[in-house]
Amino acid sequence: GSGGEAAVAAAAGGSGVTPQVNWKDPPSAGSSWSEQRSRSGTKSSFGGTRTLDLDTADSTRQRAAIEHAMSLHNPTSESEIPGNSCRRSMRNIVNHPAFDGFFGLVILTNAVFIGLQTDYAATNVTNSIPVEMIVVGLVYTFLFTVELSLRLSVEGWSFFVSPDWRWNLLDVFIVGAALLEV
Repeated sequence: GSGGEAAVAAAAGGSGVTPQVNWKDPPSAGSSWSEQRSRSGTKSSFGGTRTLDLDTADSTRQRAAIEHAMSLHNPTSESEIPGNSCRRSMRNIVNHPAFDGFFGLVILTNAVFIGLQTDYAATNVTNSIPVEMIVVGLVYTFLFTVELSLRLSVEGWSFFVSPDWRWNLLDVFIVGAALLEV
């Protein structure tokens, strides 16, 4: 289960009530979980899809536990997530237009570099590659590895299921092949 479910179970104090909360239906804009809850007798309904039976004696503690769990799972702002400043900074970097512009330029210059490498290999029949070309190739590998690492750390598993998943998989394959060459 998620950390939110563990928080609900721990805060419920073992009252025998197993809260079932719809984690996929966050409150609408401008409202909180408690504002979306409708009460009828001793039942509370979240988003109208799942119910939670509340004993009168434990209802306050359970409601507080559920509110706390919901805030952990669905914080109102990223600043409320503990230890998230690094991830927020990475997201800001990756989502900045300059990030895409910079790596677009890196891709173009890498294409030119590959053309120069191919021309050198075709015109020079030696098996040795100049040290400068090896160093430049390593710099490109490093840059593409950093880009892929940042994107993976920001997007997580959604990197592989997003609408651009095919391009992302191609990136993983290309960077992996480049790292194997090193």
